[in-house]
Amino acid sequence: MELTVLGGSAAAPNPGDACTGYHVASGDTALLLDCGSGVVSRLRALADERALSGVVITHLHADHTLDLVALRYALKYVPAAPLPAPIPLHLPPGGLAFLERLAGVFQEGNEAELDFWGDVFAPREYDPAAAPCSGRRRGRSPPSTATSPPRKRGGSPPRRA
Repeated sequence: MELTVLGGSAAAPNPGDACTGYHVASGDTALLLDCGSGVVSRLRALADERALSGVVITHLHADHTLDLVALRYALKYVPAAPLPAPIPLHLPPGGLAFLERLAGVFQEGNEAELDFWGDVFAPREYDPAAAPCSGRRRGRSPPSTATSPPRKRGGSPPRRA
């Protein structure tokens, strides 16, 4: 399995960086975890976005979702051929309504009558409580959250972990 950090900035991208996004690949499977501002250009520098097996959004903050619009446009208008099938897009509760509101901002002109997301994504909401590793484990304290040392400002290429 290969994990590539596409961006790690919070709230707004640091100069030369992107907000939250991770590319996880193993064999023929490639997932994009979160899609914050600046992530799509870094993803496209690393891999073909059309080869994604799925996209997972952890929560609906802008620093985890804004480049969904850029990814939608890349998948719809940049390819040499149409996608064989929409890419699964896994969203937390409230995600479908969020996508609907976001599409309303960008659906203009000839796209006003289209299903803005449907031709490139197959969106569905997941239940975070059903995830095997979510929440507290019985009889144990929740894992501690360590803080990372401050990162230097400035550009850096995507990092492979």
